[in-house]
Amino acid sequence: LLRKKELDFFYEGSGTAFVFPEAWEKYAEIIPTEEVERDGYVAAYGKRLRGELGEEEMRRAARAWSVWEGSVSRLLPPTPEALEAQWA
Repeated sequence: LLRKKELDFFYEGSGTAFVFPEAWEKYAEIIPTEEVERDGYVAAYGKRLRGELGEEEMRRAARAWSVWEGSVSRLLPPTPEALEAQWA
């Protein structure tokens, strides 16, 4: 379990976005700015991952979320190409 500040650090842009800016950009780009400002990334991704916005958005979000986590959860992350290839 994580505290809110840890979730914010990892998923809302207050920490890992600065450590992994290229990976953050891909994670952040699929969520509209207005939705982020209103609900935050975790809520916006949750809505998509539950399929509330349709199958296509669910798959798009699942891919972006998984690539984000795979990019930032290791000390020596794989290349973005290697992560993307897992979803091909």
